[in-house]
Amino acid sequence: MGAGLEPLPEPRNRKEAYQPLPPQVAQLLAEWVAGRNGATKLFDRIPAMETFRRDLEAATIPYETEQGVLDFHALRTTFITTLARRDVPLAAARRLSRALARD
Repeated sequence: MGAGLEPLPEPRNRKEAYQPLPPQVAQLLAEWVAGRNGATKLFDRIPAMETFRRDLEAATIPYETEQGVLDFHALRTTFITTLARRDVPLAAARRLSRALARD
């Protein structure tokens, strides 16, 4: 694993995967992990929707507006849209988003 890469949870296809992180995020995570007394996982579990809503509230981001509802899938869509707008090659965007190949 290289600098700035963090292992992802086991994907649907059971192949090991890594997600690149901006250096600032990698540094913040490294500092946070240093205080976890040797725990091997960053998170004990995938956060539930209740946690997601609480985090949105703490960040003063509304869960629901007149435009719609914010959900996990919306975050994925935003991530993929951002990759496309930055002209990330399709093959790289598919790897980053962990999209399954469709034949």
